[in-house]
Amino acid sequence: MDSTALKHQETTEETSPLYVSLNEAARIWHRNKGNLSKVVKAGIAAGTLQWHEQPNGQKLLFLPELATRLGPPPEQQAKPVEKQVSETNGQPQATDGNTIKISRLEVELKAALEMLEVIRTERKREAELLADQLARERQNADAWKRSAEQAQEIIKALPAPANTTPVRTGLKQGETPRKLSFLERLTGRVQAK
Repeated sequence: MDSTALKHQETTEETSPLYVSLNEAARIWHRNKGNLSKVVKAGIAAGTLQWHEQPNGQKLLFLPELATRLGPPPEQQAKPVEKQVSETNGQPQATDGNTIKISRLEVELKAALEMLEVIRTERKREAELLADQLARERQNADAWKRSAEQAQEIIKALPAPANTTPVRTGLKQGETPRKLSFLERLTGRVQAK
């Protein structure tokens, strides 16, 4: 088996059948790749289409989104339908008209289930991250609490401050104080003048 065939086999095994490349979409809808590229760009700009990155790094288009934008593929549009559902023994039976709808709904259901699984996985991971963060925050809070308790114990163990008498400045009532020198401010001793 040559390398291109092996590479194609690997990419098809890793990607979901709900996702297709631009080339595959052009083949399915029987359109020119250039014209389909313009439609896809317009859909991306409008927010109705987007590229979906696959686990192998390849960016593909989602089939239900394309079907919404382009309509069902030509193979599924073909035959006019006289009767949507026929009943046999009270059970609905598939007809040409509802087979297309059923297959489209099955594709959409499968896609919705895949998206639901992705969302569940993301929510589970977010819950784990939040639980880890909460545990770290609790540890930090406990550490701060212990630090505060230790600081209180240290403060209680310190000797009480000595009674200090206020420094007399020798000012008489109504007299404005003079500006203290640098040495007086540094030592806290005011020299009488």
